[in-house]
Parts: sequence; C-alpha cells; structure tokens
Amino acid sequence: MSGATFNNAEDAAESAQQTVGVPLGGVGAGCCELGRDGRFRNITINNNRTSDSRIEVSPGSIIAIRAARRGKVALRILQTDSALPFSDAGIAAPYTASQRLAWRGVYPCSHYKLDDPTYPLEVTWTGLTPIIPYDHEASTLPLVFLSFYIQNPSDVSYEVSLAMNWENLCGCTRGSFPEKRGPIRPILVSHDQERKTLESQAHEPDPRRLIAGLEFGFRDEFRTSAEGNYALLIGQQRDVQVSMMGWNERDPRELEVFWNQFHDSGRLGNKLSRHESSHSGALCATFDVGPQQTRNIVYVLAWYCPKYVVHGSDQRNGYANNFRSAIEVATQGLTYHKYYFKAVEDWQRRIMTSTLPQWLSKALINNNYVLSTNTLFNGGNDFAMFETPSDPRVSTLDRRLYSSIGSLLFFPNFDEGELASIARPKDPQHPGRIYRFSGLLDNRHSSHGTSKDVMLDTSIAFVLMAYRNYFMTGKRFILDHLFARVRDAMAFVLEHDRDGDALPEQHGCSMTRDRWAVYGTNSYTSSLWIVALRAYARLARRLNDKAEALKYEQLLPRALESFDRKLWFEEGGYYRLYCATGIEDAPME
Repeated sequence: MSGATFNNAEDAAESAQQTVGVPLGGVGAGCCELGRDGRFRNITINNNRTSDSRIEVSPGSIIAIRAARRGKVALRILQTDSALPFSDAGIAAPYTASQRLAWRGVYPCSHYKLDDPTYPLEVTWTGLTPIIPYDHEASTLPLVFLSFYIQNPSDVSYEVSLAMNWENLCGCTRGSFPEKRGPIRPILVSHDQERKTLESQAHEPDPRRLIAGLEFGFRDEFRTSAEGNYALLIGQQRDVQVSMMGWNERDPRELEVFWNQFHDSGRLGNKLSRHESSHSGALCATFDVGPQQTRNIVYVLAWYCPKYVVHGSDQRNGYANNFRSAIEVATQGLTYHKYYFKAVEDWQRRIMTSTLPQWLSKALINNNYVLSTNTLFNGGNDFAMFETPSDPRVSTLDRRLYSSIGSLLFFPNFDEGELASIARPKDPQHPGRIYRFSGLLDNRHSSHGTSKDVMLDTSIAFVLMAYRNYFMTGKRFILDHLFARVRDAMAFVLEHDRDGDALPEQHGCSMTRDRWAVYGTNSYTSSLWIVALRAYARLARRLNDKAEALKYEQLLPRALESFDRKLWFEEGGYYRLYCATGIEDAPME
C-alpha cells in the first residue's frame, strides 16, 4: 500500500506503482485497491484472500464524467486505462493521462483530483471504507464509498453526468472467470419519498418507481465461496436523475451503444441485456451544477459472499450475521455515510496533528492497511490476522506479539477474542505449550509448524500479550479466563531451564527467526523470558496468588545475572545470539 501527497510528475519509474494502492474493504471482508491509476485492483471480495487467488484488476470497470452546455460536451474517463474495446468500437477513449490524475493515499482513503485545466469543472473524489477505531460494526462492512465533488468555478450552468460501470465478478478468482455470473437487476425505490424500501426486479425498471442502483450476481444457493451478490447504489437526491444499462463489456457494438448514450444525452437507456455474456452494469447520475456551485454525489459498492469454505468447512463471513444481501449492506452504508466519513477524518486528523513527525504520523496511519488485507472475521465473530496473503498462517503468535498492538488499539474486543482463540486449543502432550499458529486461512487447525524443534518464544509471547492486554484495557476477563493458560505456559518454559540458571535452553530452529539454529541459552528468547518473569509475577499478585508471584520474582535476579554472564561479549561490545556451553553436540557459534 502506498501513501503519498498529490504528485503529477511524469516519471517512468512510477509505472511499477500502478498496480498497488490503498486497500478498501472492511475488517475480514475482503477489499479492492484503488491507487495511482484509478482502477480497481488486487480484488479479494470473493473470499479469494491469498495472493495467488486475488483478481489483479477489474477489466471492464470505469468511472466517467460528462459536462455539457449548449451542445458542447466535455468527457473524461477518470482513470488511465481499462480493458474495454474502445478502439474496436471506433471510439477515442478520453482516458485521463497519469500526469492529470492527482492521487493521495491515506488509509482507509484514496483521494483523487482531475488536474486538467482544459476541463470546465473541478472534480475531486475519494474512495473510502469506514475503518473506525472501536466501531466494530462499521469497520467490518463489505463496502467501498466513492464520494465525488463537482465544483463549477464559472458564471454559467452545466449539466453533469457521472457514470460508473462495474463488471460483475461473481464467482471469479484469479485465472478463473466463469461465463455464468448471475443476472444484473435494477434496484428501485418508490416515487413516494416517504417509502425508503429498496426493491430489486428481474427486468427493466417499473416506470412508477425510481432507479436507485443495480444488483449483480446470485441471491441464494451459492455453490462456491466466490459466489454471492454485489450492489451499486447512488445516494438519493430529489434533483438527481439516475439511469442505468446492463451490457456485454467485451462487445464493441454494445460498448458503442453505451458510450453514445452517455456522450449524446448524459443518460443511459434503462435497458438490461439478459445474455449470460453481459457482465457489466452502468449506473449514471445526471444533475445540474449552477454557477459557483459545488455538488456532492455518493456511490456505494457493496458485496455479499457469505460462504467461506476452508478445509471442507463453511465458516461463513462475519458480516453475514447482520445482513442478508449486498443491497442491505449498501443501504446501511448510504444511511450513515456522513458519520463514516467524519469519523475516519477525525481519527486521521488526531494522528496527523500530533507532536509526532509527519513521516511517522503517515506511517502509523498507512500501516493499518493490513486490517483490510490480512484479516479474517468469521460467522462465529472470531477475528484473526494472518501473516501475509502469500503465507496465510493465522494468528502466528510469535509475529502477533508485535503486530497485535495495532489491532488492540483500534479494536480491543477483536484482539481480546483472538487471544482467547489462541488459548483455547491445548497440546495433548504438553498442555503449557502454546501453538504457534491457529490454522491456514482459518483459526480451527492449530499447529506448531513443520519444525521438530520446540519453540519457546510462542508460549512467552502469549504470556506477554495477556499481560499487555490486561494492563491496557483493565478487563478482568483476561485474568479470569486466561490466567490458567498463562500459568501453564510459564511452567512449560521453565521446564527447559535444565542447568538451573533461570534461563531456558533451546536446540535447533526454535524461535521466531525460524531459519536460524540456536543452541543452549538464546539471547532473543531469554530477553523475552526475563520480561515475562516480571510481567507474570505482577499478574499473579493481581490475583492474590502470592506464592506463585514470589516464585518467579525470585527467579528474576538470577535470570538477569545469567543473561549477562553467558551472553555478553565484552571485547565486541554486544550480546551473543546464543551460548552453547554445556550443550552436547552443539556447533561452535
């Protein structure tokens, strides 16, 4: 994910950055990336969370704007390219050149500006997902907002049309684009403004009702995790006319019809192709912008793929507990979109206006992008984070020790639940040994990994996370429900102190640097262990277990002395990685 200020410089080196952007999507809900070229990329909204299954780009999706006055029309496609066959249709596509498309990424927002002095209107827009600290419901919504501001700096009026074409990707994953993706249906609202109920129908819209948006895909009987439905809605305004079209984005003739309707009248024909090859649905908003006036139009794209089958078990997505379709998701999004935008702006502003250096403030904001790319939130309301999309091990404990501080600060309930999930399974041979990770793409298949060497820092990391979470949140739950596991974890590590120096011994690839072999006393694990001695003693005293606290308090001075004596290298002025003294068959360091 990239974060930058507006940048219009022509630079060939930037071409490599066209394929990355700000991931927009709720926690555990999948995401789309919107970056420098304005295209929807690296799409994981179909439960295709891994790097080898995510869709690299949405081929036929575009956003275009039309400004018309007295027969003169100005058109721009608000991205640098697409896969639509404009040349085959004999159309000179008015894409926005990269030097005219200004972009700034600040998670969870992707900001754009049409920086074209020849265009009569000033156009800016923002893609946003409501990642909001402590608001777990908003932050798990499977949707993306696109909020457009069109400003007219002149003294004359313009008729403006804003069209978004979304290609139905139902059932698709990387390298697999089935022909049957479900129909496209109009979403309608009654002319009576007192009735807000949205309805979807199979064919052309009922003339007694107003078009509110489009629905894509299947409604039920989803065969795979990649199947579901999408909704594209426009926020209702009395003086905004909404039109639509369903068409085959690969057919130059249908593209010509779509583009000519948009170019000539600023409206679409309200017709839907029923052919299975027609995967695109375009939604157009038409309105007037008076002299010196600014108008705001909000689109919302929502998705709903409730099945999440891993290892033969459907774990469902957490958002399916609250919604029955993408229409319901999109409706809630539009109902509360003003709050979502303000709340995101507020937490970003708090960090950006702090006393921290600007570069650090931006890094702290943008590094939270993993909440959209590397998280699970299943039907059991279990939250978990996996290492990377290319190595989707879930809740890898030795790594989560460091990364979980972010999820704890944003969503303490999620982090508390993940820690409880980590604590739940027990090793039948060593009850105090905490599993290294909870599964591959799920949290139901705990494992120590493939190494035969026993990792000790995972059990220590569990102790430190329990201590940290308790003293940061003050929740008694952590002590009441996790302390027994914390006690067993401490006892398990202590069993590996075979020479009585209060520090555990290790052998082989047995720490988070899983390709580094260590023998005897290891400086990484032992340093964590020393911290855990103090932390655990404090937890024990908080529970009034004085004997347990005293036991580990008495170990601490001896552990500190042993650490310096065995690991400090005076001549070099540093601590050794390990000390293998007294360990048989250990190699020389």
